[in-house]
Amino acid sequence: MGLQIVELDGVTVETDPVDGKGRANVDARAYLAPPVVPAATTPVTISADSPLSLSTVETAEHTIADGKSFHLQQVVYGAEGDPTEKGSRIDVIYFDGTTEHVIERVYVTGFTRQITPDTRVARDGTALGPGDAGGTKKIRVRRTRLSTSPQEVDAVVRGYEF
Repeated sequence: MGLQIVELDGVTVETDPVDGKGRANVDARAYLAPPVVPAATTPVTISADSPLSLSTVETAEHTIADGKSFHLQQVVYGAEGDPTEKGSRIDVIYFDGTTEHVIERVYVTGFTRQITPDTRVARDGTALGPGDAGGTKKIRVRRTRLSTSPQEVDAVVRGYEF
């Protein structure tokens, strides 16, 4: 009996003729479309990718428009593999002008992933807005390297204001 190969849209399963065990080889990517923004709202994308390679802490932010509230729909994040396995951290934060409230926190160790938190409040129950005329209320995306070796850390936050 020879090697049996089955092809399934980018996935090849090879059965070893000696031990009979199947082994999957995946040669495919899954792309998720950005979330659908409801009618009569304003889409918001916060790209936290500059500088891409970092060894400390970097923050990107979006000022919530006056009288609007922010609704978080999707967080896509990734980081370069870390040989020390200390990884990186991505924090999505609501800043009310005085205090930072954590919405989402994820730890990254060399993968690209996404989460869809679908929430209008921070973890402590704080509502994300409304924005003010002074522009003090913000959504912040903070990228933190947990070791001092520089690595690429990237995040994109999508949502909308209503």
